[in-house]
Amino acid sequence: MLGSGSPVRGTGLGAAVRALEADAARPLVWATAQFISHAVPGEDLTLRGRSTG
Repeated sequence: MLGSGSPVRGTGLGAAVRALEADAARPLVWATAQFISHAVPGEDLTLRGRSTG
């Protein structure tokens, strides 16, 4: 968590990677993300992913 109480940015990417790995039943080799804003405690995160393989 950051001093403001916001999760560190890698938390969202880690959750997205785990969701994609579970969906594909394979480990991810590479992932990237663009962060537009930060989450605040109690806020829901919506994760969208796309498998290209």
